[in-house]
Amino acid sequence: MPSVNSYKTYEWCAIILTFSMIYAVPELCGSVIKQFLLMSSLAILIIVSLPYLKRDLNFFSLFYCFGITLGFLFHRILGVDETGFFGEVLLRVVPVLIIVHYKYLRVYDCKKVRVFALIFFVLECLVAICERLTLSHFISYESDTQAMNSDMDFDEDFRSFSLMAHPLYNANVVSFFLAFIMCSKTIRKIPKISLMFLGFGAIWAFNSRACMLMWLLIIVY
Repeated sequence: MPSVNSYKTYEWCAIILTFSMIYAVPELCGSVIKQFLLMSSLAILIIVSLPYLKRDLNFFSLFYCFGITLGFLFHRILGVDETGFFGEVLLRVVPVLIIVHYKYLRVYDCKKVRVFALIFFVLECLVAICERLTLSHFISYESDTQAMNSDMDFDEDFRSFSLMAHPLYNANVVSFFLAFIMCSKTIRKIPKISLMFLGFGAIWAFNSRACMLMWLLIIVY
């Protein structure tokens, strides 16, 4: 079984890894810092996990990693994906290899991860709502053409960029958080309702009609 110190390392690496993948980070801190955080956390995860990977790897995790690698390879051959092949594959494969032996995780309570997730969710929602109310984007995302393509000049079509650039990326992230919050048995009733309303306000700010319809059906059901 991995030691408690190993889990503490996993926890901090997971926080750093997730932080480095937030679209607002390179815009606010610079792309060099993002790449440093990303690659250093991945390297630490690999080193700490090597003693356990061989024992805990299974067919499904290997099949997933092989499929991801092969898929990116085909995309590069066809010229569809122009991003860094090594970094993109590493980013998706390594966390899966780490998670395969997390069956022991029940012995360690990841409080720091939960706190980080809560802070991110609240900031993501508050920034989105403030952007929608002021009809202005707080982060320009000049390097993200997808975000620029979704920028609308008319008030009724305004869509917040928040921390994840593209409005639909943001809506997906908030929806995942809402699903966990709604199903959680540890969050008390009043905080849960408050977080749910905060998330719905963010989805309204992103103007994701499909997402709003989906959550309306879930609530009615």
